[in-house]
Formats: sequence, structure tokens, C-alpha cells
Amino acid sequence: MSYLSPNMSGFQFSVGMKDTTKYSDATSYGAQYAMTAGDATVTLKYAASNTGKTSSTATDEVDATSTALVIGMGGATLTIAQNTADVGTTAKYENSGAAVAYVISDALTVEAYSGEVENDKDADYKFKDTGYGITYTVTPGMTLSVTHNSWDYTSNAAASDDGTNTAVALNVSF
Repeated sequence: MSYLSPNMSGFQFSVGMKDTTKYSDATSYGAQYAMTAGDATVTLKYAASNTGKTSSTATDEVDATSTALVIGMGGATLTIAQNTADVGTTAKYENSGAAVAYVISDALTVEAYSGEVENDKDADYKFKDTGYGITYTVTPGMTLSVTHNSWDYTSNAAASDDGTNTAVALNVSF
């Protein structure tokens, strides 16, 4: 069951719940406020959720929050986000990230982002991902995207990884 409020002078909220009649029930809520400031649009966002444990003896309940600021001006959009996920007794992830997109023309957009995750319950855990890309509209309903990202991951002294990836995608919608 969920509810999305009408937009009230830039403010909107939603609430939801899932009753499984056993375990893993879920609740969530969120709100956002959008306004203009001169030539810029500014949107503040907040969301939170809880998913119950999977059994009576489990310790895997998940509490998560997300806060974001989105600023748009001209063809540029900047998004800054802070997220947390508290996973029972095993992990408390904290993530921060930022992304920027710029619309060069009706057919071409460039994007870049960077994000980092840490686990407060495991000092060795770290993940960082940085990337950039372009999206080209070939024709209405068809876009070609190229993205490149690099990551660095460590979960303990014995488990670490880093690398890069480039992906090409052709998206078609009708």
C-alpha cells in the first residue's frame, strides 16, 4: 500500500508499507521540496525505509536513509547525495556521491560522477567509483550511450580489487 501526495507549492511526500504477514515487512517514506532561486531550480529530497528481519532469530533488519540536493541551471544539473544503510549487526554503510550532467544540445549530453562507500562496522571496507559518459540521441526514441568508470574496492587486507570498465549501449523505446 502506498500514497503519493499531490504537489503542494513544490512540496510532495509519499509513504508506503508492505505487510508480508510474517517477516520482512517494509515501510518507507519520502519528501521533496522544489523551488526556483533566480535562474536555478533547487530540489531537496529525503527518503527513509525499514525492512524487517527475515526470521524471528535473524539479525538482518535494514534501516536506510537518503538525502539529496539537486541544482539545475541552464543545461547543467548537479546532484549531491548522502545515503546510509544499517544492516542488522553486520554492516553500517555510509555513501556520499556527486554527479553533474550537462546538456550540450537536444542530441548530446555529457555526464560525470564520483561516489564512495564505507562500512562503519568494518574499518577495512571501502569502495570508490568514478566515471564519465556521453549520451547521443540518434533519432527520437533511440539513444547511444558510452560510459567509462574506474573503481577501487577493499573489504579486508586479503580482498581488494580495482579496475576500469567501458560500456556502449543502444537504447530503443517506442
